[in-house]
Amino acid sequence: MFAGRLIRYLVESGLLPQLQFGFQKGKSTANAIIAALKYIAENIKNDEKVAAAFDCVNHEILLTKLCKYGVDVEDRALEWIASFLTGRSQYVSLSHSNT
Repeated sequence: MFAGRLIRYLVESGLLPQLQFGFQKGKSTANAIIAALKYIAENIKNDEKVAAAFDCVNHEILLTKLCKYGVDVEDRALEWIASFLTGRSQYVSLSHSNT
């Protein structure tokens, strides 16, 4: 599976930041929420402004970084990832919501 190989490569190469929660064993969205809440609370406590963004990834920057980190252009992996990202959007659907 391509995703598994890519994640393994990034982890083994030490290329994922400590605060990267997605797609890593032992880290979940709950960990991400806890880290974000700690960050927000600390900044509010220090009377500082707070800004946070989730799932806001510039695809061009992502592809550039993957190339820099050694994701092969020759085996067309980068092209495949770019093709997957092109024209995609995401949304959240809530069933039985009162809002």
